[in-house]
Amino acid sequence: MKLLSLLPIACLAVFSTGCEDTELSLTVTNRLPNVELRDVVWEGRYIAGGLLPGQSGAFEATCYEGKSDEYPKEGPIEFRMALNGKVVFVKTKEIIKLDCDQQLEFEVNDSTEIEIF
Repeated sequence: MKLLSLLPIACLAVFSTGCEDTELSLTVTNRLPNVELRDVVWEGRYIAGGLLPGQSGAFEATCYEGKSDEYPKEGPIEFRMALNGKVVFVKTKEIIKLDCDQQLEFEVNDSTEIEIF
């Protein structure tokens, strides 16, 4: 009988200390005048299909406790830049590292270093 009375307390202790899921996100904002950013991707993760100047797009995910082996990840942000009917495929020279429980913001502006490929 004493064992049955301890069972609810043991279950409460397990559920209150387990499940430490965390959120992560990467937000990209277009600060380039007259340029549209298209097909914005980071490490195979879709961020936005098209960002006009001043617009933002984000990739969000949950890191589940015990399955966080997917993060940290790092890599450049890849996108197409469209200006005056011309489109080039580029990636940032800066490598973005994202880990569980991080919310990063990245602005593409006149000083962002990119590689054309």
